[in-house]
Amino acid sequence: MSRLSVSAVYDARVVHREWDYAVTDISVSLPPDLIRFITARIESGRATSSSDVVRDALQFLESAERAKAVAQTRLQRAWSDGVATVDVGEIDIEALKAEARQRLAVAG
Repeated sequence: MSRLSVSAVYDARVVHREWDYAVTDISVSLPPDLIRFITARIESGRATSSSDVVRDALQFLESAERAKAVAQTRLQRAWSDGVATVDVGEIDIEALKAEARQRLAVAG
């Protein structure tokens, strides 16, 4: 396992259009493939430091988790709305089976 030092940013706020960060250093253990990924991002100019890559990745993860939570809430709401509006009533299993057999015979 390779090690990578990263500066973690917290309490970020805009001050006169410049970022004012309170920074603390942490150490993160990453497998070699992620170290190569970070290095490639820096060497290609898509990031200026390992901290930038990790910060971007964590922001992306946070955004994805928020989007997933919103989608899950919408799905749960739609499910509840659907269940609340459907009145199936009594189901005649024998009639249902007969109808299914008839459809199979016509299709087959």
